[in-house]
Amino acid sequence: MTTQRTETGRQVEAALGEVLAHVRGETRLPCRVVDNPAAERAQLSRQSFADRFGLDARTAQDREQDK
Repeated sequence: MTTQRTETGRQVEAALGEVLAHVRGETRLPCRVVDNPAAERAQLSRQSFADRFGLDARTAQDREQDK
């Protein structure tokens, strides 16, 4: 077993530090919105869309209205 920290280990440590700071409310992490045009063409009901993507129906409604 080695006692030296690897670059990968330092990167993981830094990432976990960011997560902890976010959980504590000390920082905000970036958010990415992924648009899936195929889902729009599937003509799912709002509830079906929400269920498929793990959203609540209100979030799906807000997305439809570009909120």
